[in-house]
Amino acid sequence: YILYPSIIDVYKSQKEVIQAISILRDKKIDVPQLLMVGEIYGAYGREVQDMIKGAKLSNEIKLIGPVPYKDMPSLYQNAEFVIFASQSENCPNILLESMASGRAVLCSNRMPMPEFGKNAVEYFDPLNSEELACKLEELLKDSNLINKMENLTCKHIKKYTWALSASKTWSTLLNI
Repeated sequence: YILYPSIIDVYKSQKEVIQAISILRDKKIDVPQLLMVGEIYGAYGREVQDMIKGAKLSNEIKLIGPVPYKDMPSLYQNAEFVIFASQSENCPNILLESMASGRAVLCSNRMPMPEFGKNAVEYFDPLNSEELACKLEELLKDSNLINKMENLTCKHIKKYTWALSASKTWSTLLNI
């Protein structure tokens, strides 16, 4: 399966992700099941549910709902890759968790995601379903690309450790 871990809310671009999956289905491209994991909010959440049903994608896309935090590592590690299509974040913890899992990540190109992911993830415009469909198709057709991205995420995520963060924080404080 492909994993999209995030609340179901308007700025997370789930509708665009659904459209991208629909585009690939129309092109007769075999896509693993997409698991959308996270709380479903208000009218947008209902629209996402209706969109999945209306596009007859209920077998291809599953809205799992919230999953306990302790169970998330297993979901990340067993995914073929991760999608993170958020339009707005302060600190993209989901992106960091995705990279820490060692999975390839297709990620929104909106800041600050590129600041955190650097060259370790593949970026797309979260409002452009066609672009995401092309990125998905590339990954699905090239397992070497997935392996390359997984290696990059594993190397890059080592830059984010509690020890390094604490050291930089103390260094900054002591130099004030």
